[in-house]
Amino acid sequence: MVTQNLEAISVSKHGEYVWIRSHNYHYAKRFMYFPLVGAEFAKACLSFPVLFMRDDSEQLFPVALLGLKEDNNLFVNPQGQWVGDYIPAQLRTYPFRIARTASDDKMVLCFDPDSALVMPEKLARGEKYSRIFDQEGNLSPDMKNLLHFYEQTDHNRRVTYAACKVLSEMNLFMEWDLKVQDKANGVPIVIKGFYRIDEAALEALPLEQLADLKNRGILTFIYSHLISTNLIERLEKMLEHQGRQEAAAQQVEDVDLDVLFGEDDDMLKF
Repeated sequence: MVTQNLEAISVSKHGEYVWIRSHNYHYAKRFMYFPLVGAEFAKACLSFPVLFMRDDSEQLFPVALLGLKEDNNLFVNPQGQWVGDYIPAQLRTYPFRIARTASDDKMVLCFDPDSALVMPEKLARGEKYSRIFDQEGNLSPDMKNLLHFYEQTDHNRRVTYAACKVLSEMNLFMEWDLKVQDKANGVPIVIKGFYRIDEAALEALPLEQLADLKNRGILTFIYSHLISTNLIERLEKMLEHQGRQEAAAQQVEDVDLDVLFGEDDDMLKF
């Protein structure tokens, strides 16, 4: 599961802090996969594989598969631009996250303190930013909108987990070791830890159980996932393209200018 350090936002500590509105996704380059909620499936399934993983409590949850190697998101190019059609919702609001308190299960707005996108206002010269708190110590309008978004996301996350629990109880998940090719380097890659819907088990369900899944809206959830698994090949092609770009860049770096031009060449003398 994607994890990161989180620090709770408070007016006493972050009253003068701002959120830098980044125009690139360099920060997302390290995410090989990223959590999704069910409301995203319809768009996400057309852009990248939607698979499942186990969290720390062994509960299955959906993720967007964004790469085939650790710390390598194929959807972020060297300039930090996102090259896909859909961006996972919570990546768009990085470095913020919602956490729940252990004592009373309340939602707390947090941020990744390792990010360079949240800082004191006095250090944000020349940057486009939004204040976290207003002059009265209340969340700014932008942050209130962000909190509302996370409230909706948290609700949908609970619905999504409930759907995954139903599918688990029906024994519809199967482990899926991805076997792909790094064609640029000519080596196979095996990625473990992912799950998918067992299509044979799904087809064997009694009609009343299929109808129940349909009535709960889970059948659409399933089909979006199954459609998306065909995009594994797209990731292989993206990895091959990335490998060839890196090899070409390395060749340029390895050029010895003295050998290329010759130490005694008069061509570059003025």
